[in-house]
Amino acid sequence: MKSKLTISVILIFLLVISSFGQESNPIVKTFPAKAGENLQLSIDPGNIEIQTWTKNEVNIEVISKKKYKVENLVAAKTGSTIKFEIVLEDSWNNSVTVKVKAPANFNFDIETTGGNINIENAITGKLNANTDGGNVSFENVNGEVYVKTSGGNISGENVEGSVGLHTNGGNISLGNVKSGKSDIDTYGGNISVGNVDSDLSAKTHGGSISIGNVGGNANVFTYGGHISMEKVSGSANMETYGGHLSLEGASGDVVAKTMGGHISLENITGSIDASTSGGHVTAELSPKANTKSTLETSGGNMELKIPASAKATIYLKLESDEIDEKNVDDLVKSDFPAATFNITEDGINATYLLNGGGAKITLKCSGGEVKIKKWNK
Repeated sequence: MKSKLTISVILIFLLVISSFGQESNPIVKTFPAKAGENLQLSIDPGNIEIQTWTKNEVNIEVISKKKYKVENLVAAKTGSTIKFEIVLEDSWNNSVTVKVKAPANFNFDIETTGGNINIENAITGKLNANTDGGNVSFENVNGEVYVKTSGGNISGENVEGSVGLHTNGGNISLGNVKSGKSDIDTYGGNISVGNVDSDLSAKTHGGSISIGNVGGNANVFTYGGHISMEKVSGSANMETYGGHLSLEGASGDVVAKTMGGHISLENITGSIDASTSGGHVTAELSPKANTKSTLETSGGNMELKIPASAKATIYLKLESDEIDEKNVDDLVKSDFPAATFNITEDGINATYLLNGGGAKITLKCSGGEVKIKKWNK
């Protein structure tokens, strides 16, 4: 008798264990579909996974490893739009996943109140994805992309269209963007973007930013981290409260400001407004006519490279507590002759007229050395 009881207990235990490993009460819906149609999908709460296939239909399956109860379910197609909404009674059940299979040429408007969103294949169409808490990932998209998460990472491949990515706390990683503007921001995380054909805006409240080539204007800001960009076809605005700034080229006005870090600006055609409260400043500048540029550091060295053919007027103000005639040549080195050069108790004031003067360039350096060099482009 005791042996039979033991066997019964073991069988019940095994049955319970196996039931936890099985998917329970799935919901399956299938709709006829054509390329270019729309899917509006929302779950409260749960994860969303989307795959593409070659069939002219959309298949939606709700699965979970835990039992769940449905408070409300809408599954219908009206015209060219499929609408699927599911609300669970247990708002804390995050084990539910909605799996979708749809044509690759489709528009997706998807939302979850809490869960991850994963677009597993390339799509042609608009992508609008929103989660109140989770990560979002997508492959190549030939269409506009707008993604928002209240707390999670966003990662995507290449996009051909405008892009808007926002997270309240997480990293953002994106490939190349063609034929559209990019607006990217996170309240706490790093940002990495490939090449962008048009204008770019990237902002993080705490993290570093890395950007490839930009085919328009670039506006990049972080409260704490480094910023690096390759070539910008238009104007570039870079600002960090604590980190280094690096730009490989620009064909417009450049603003580069950091509260504590080095600034490196290469191959700039236009003007520069650069300042750091603690770091070195190096710049290659081919100034446009009638422009004004300012380079300033409060605790570092400065180096300006400028073409010998440039028409420019350079004003130098160097502040130092240790200036005498013996170390002047160490503090200021120039490939161009000075029109005026005055040594005072507080520092050095000098003027350089290149080819009769022209675009105004002001160099302000406190506690460092200054070099003005010919730039052989």
